Amino acid sequence: MDDIDFAKELAAVESSVKSAHKRLDDMNKLIESIRDVATEIKYLRDDVNKLSADIENVKNRPAKFWDKLVGAIVGAFATGLVGAGLALILK
Repeated sequence: MDDIDFAKELAAVESSVKSAHKRLDDMNKLIESIRDVATEIKYLRDDVNKLSADIENVKNRPAKFWDKLVGAIVGAFATGLVGAGLALILK
């Protein structure tokens, strides 16, 4: 192999190396972008979990209200019975 062929081969190898470095740089940029997206998804998942808990609380409000109402009615009925019983006893 003479010097001219060696220089051509060396130029081809340098070109290939430069191309590989450019692709690696592009891949590093892509990796950074993916890392940013993953971070955003993590925060989005946290927000969705908080919203799910809030929605669950809103869904349970009518049941809590109904439980309080039934408790108040039972309490009023028991108080009425006790009052009626005392009224009959004290008559």
